[in-house]
Amino acid sequence: MKTIVITGTIASGKSTAIQILEQKFAYHIISADKVYHTLFNQGVFDDELKKVFNTVDRVKLRKIIIDDDKARQKLDDITHNKIIDEIKRQIASMDNQNIAIEIPIFDKKHLIKHDYSVFVYVSSMVQMDRLLKKGWSLDEAQKLIDIQSKYERDNDCDYTIVNDGGVELLEEKLAAIIKNLG
Repeated sequence: MKTIVITGTIASGKSTAIQILEQKFAYHIISADKVYHTLFNQGVFDDELKKVFNTVDRVKLRKIIIDDDKARQKLDDITHNKIIDEIKRQIASMDNQNIAIEIPIFDKKHLIKHDYSVFVYVSSMVQMDRLLKKGWSLDEAQKLIDIQSKYERDNDCDYTIVNDGGVELLEEKLAAIIKNLG
């Protein structure tokens, strides 16, 4: 059994990498974003969010945290440990399966047991293009890219994939990493 963490900034191609690992290499997938959305929809964070932000509306929360580092840290404090705990629970429930965990902005302090980690990188110009196509405003997209840019410099992953080509090239790069690790 191998556990791989796929991480990177927004619109870098993490989800595409995860799909490749699932479809081409038979990895079981855990997505931190999906875990977050499930917990959010179950109301797991509601009491704390109402107490700190007076809202549980995701659009309102995004507008609050995009311009406020302290508010963003408070949101992380409310959500991260519960997300990590659920990811660990899911990992523990899988016997002898290869697992790929998609987690934005991963660092090893999260203490998720894994064999190796891969940072998926893409230029800020490509990120911007992808975010605008998803309907983000230019201002919000730029702010989020700026916020997350420090993680590109500070990532401590075992591998970095420059995702500057198509899906086929990304698949080749992932295959090379998997082959290298045996």
